[in-house]
Amino acid sequence: MREQAILAALNGNKSRRTLLSPAESLNTLTIGAAHSGSAFTGNLPNGRIDPFTDEELPNVISAMGLGFKKAIKPELLFAGGRAPVSVVASGGGIVIAPVTVGAQLFGLKAARPSPIGGTRYEDFTWGTSAATALATRGAHQIYDVLTDRAGGSNHADIEPAYMPLILKALLVHGANWGPKGNMLDESFQPQGTGSHFIRRDDIARLLGYGVPKIERVLDCTENRATLLGVGTIAAETSLLYSVPLPDGLDGVRALRALTITLAWFSPVNPRHQGYRMAALDVATGSEQKFWIAPERSLQPTDKATARGTVFHERRIGEAASVFVDDGQLLLRLSCRAAAGNLTENIPYALAISIEVGIDAAIPVYDQVRVRLAPLVRAAVEP
Repeated sequence: MREQAILAALNGNKSRRTLLSPAESLNTLTIGAAHSGSAFTGNLPNGRIDPFTDEELPNVISAMGLGFKKAIKPELLFAGGRAPVSVVASGGGIVIAPVTVGAQLFGLKAARPSPIGGTRYEDFTWGTSAATALATRGAHQIYDVLTDRAGGSNHADIEPAYMPLILKALLVHGANWGPKGNMLDESFQPQGTGSHFIRRDDIARLLGYGVPKIERVLDCTENRATLLGVGTIAAETSLLYSVPLPDGLDGVRALRALTITLAWFSPVNPRHQGYRMAALDVATGSEQKFWIAPERSLQPTDKATARGTVFHERRIGEAASVFVDDGQLLLRLSCRAAAGNLTENIPYALAISIEVGIDAAIPVYDQVRVRLAPLVRAAVEP
């Protein structure tokens, strides 16, 4: 397939397509360009080829990760124009290059200074700068919903100091690899037992955590509830979160998904090879490991998610599970000093979503809200 061949070629050139500073920044989100553009109508002039069929793959000009110490970078892809390519050489193989003109055929409509004067002018653009602008817009949308007290927000009184971390966590929370993740996992090398760590690191260079679906964090639905927590944590300590589960899921066979996203800002130690001083993690707090949704969906490996300042994991399951731990999902958030002596408390934001298939007809949001209302707390453990 043409698509697989182009993706394999991109992966084969990863050493020459690396991120430029400051895109490797430890505490920020790095945004790549997805192969998506509002101007594209499905038609291109002769000699221009659409390299991909899927808008959740990266634009061919988007730089590839990984970041420092193989942290997942870029974390997210946003629309950056559906960039075509053209053949520039052939013979022993085919050499292609991105088309650098004609953004009005495949890019994104954006405001631009008028060449003839006036206050309103629109043109077309593409690339990672446009994708970053859309990521900023997504953050503004999330902020507006969180602070909309009149609209029923439960988070309008959150301390402003936590808001950057909340936006960081929620931007990532709706992301996943999508169908092309499976194709890449089957076609990228190496294959075989134990090889998935190398293979999925290469997929993460292209996709990060994927294209986020912002609408998933703007509103809950009848079959999906999202919980948000913020706080600080000291080095070598842990917090135990007790998350109420919907009663209707007890012992019922139904598709269910659990998504956990943790974001934090870490101090840095430039005198230490580890650089990142605070390493946070989320694990099960129960002897029944993630019993409610035991399988990890196709995504970066657990080793990869532990390298940066965003932990993002999605688990799925379908088998009937009898509730344990009094119908609570126990999650342990821990902090480890990773690069020298860590004396300050580390602020964090934690987003947790519980979702069931629509066919299950379980009112997840209402049942979680009822169970959560009497008490919300996190217990500190040594």
